Amino acid sequence: NTCKSQPNRNHFIDAILNGSFAPSVSVLQHYIKRMYGSHVVVSQTLESYEELAFASMAMDRAPDNLRRHAILTSLCKLCLPSWGKKRTNTQLKESNIDAIWTLIRIIHTHYEDIFDEWHPILSTLDQLSSISMSSKKIPDTHAKSVNDISCSFVRLPEFTTSFSSEALSHFVTSLIKLSNGTLFGIQTERSSNLSRETSGKLSLSENTIDKVDNSGQISDNFSRESSLGGKLISFAGRAFGGVPAQGSSGNNPPNPQRPNTEFTDARLAKSYSNNLREAAFSKIAAMKISTPRSVFMTIPLPLSLIT
Repeated sequence: NTCKSQPNRNHFIDAILNGSFAPSVSVLQHYIKRMYGSHVVVSQTLESYEELAFASMAMDRAPDNLRRHAILTSLCKLCLPSWGKKRTNTQLKESNIDAIWTLIRIIHTHYEDIFDEWHPILSTLDQLSSISMSSKKIPDTHAKSVNDISCSFVRLPEFTTSFSSEALSHFVTSLIKLSNGTLFGIQTERSSNLSRETSGKLSLSENTIDKVDNSGQISDNFSRESSLGGKLISFAGRAFGGVPAQGSSGNNPPNPQRPNTEFTDARLAKSYSNNLREAAFSKIAAMKISTPRSVFMTIPLPLSLIT
């Protein structure tokens, strides 16, 4: 009887989660957007985001987990004032910095449980990469957090060496799609359609999963992806700083808050990814590749990670 009741119990739990998930995400996002000036409200709300994301991943590790996709996509949109619009003159707020750190913590502890969600996550990092670290809207109390975010960019290649083969495959696939969009200027409604599908199945409000239609949302054009993707994956190990681990057991990923001693002074950087680009270019220069520094420092983040 216990074995027979288990599927019914799981179905009942899923029904409860699906029913409560949509209003929970809507309320959390409303708190951040409307009361971003209150540190107490923002910190408590982001803590709820983190717990909700952990619960979603623990309950269902399936690639098509709509709850996981919805919560991570919603959190990504809180990391930037205008998500989906790549603007170098954007001024980040204190709540944006806190949301970015929440996203980094989730990535650091659950990188093996992230699938297609790497696409909005990497798109968020790509948009953040060109933004100036200097912002009049960020108080001095967040200066260390700003510096640590820049250091986390530097540590991203080393961090991916802790990924299992499956996790690295999802990461590289999303990176290739973003790179394809950068190279070919592809614009599509792929992510918008996926967001609307998620919204429909979970009955999420329009505010929870906003429409995205910028060039960071990439088409699954098979011919272009396969031609470029084959070339990029062939040296993915070199691109990400080493040979990826075959399993996650026993591998402790680098702490995202531990600064890289060679590139710690992020205050001198013009953008959040400046130190990462400097580190990557130093490796390219050592390989005697003729790409000028002035050119390399301006290429999009997905391409600089793959190079």
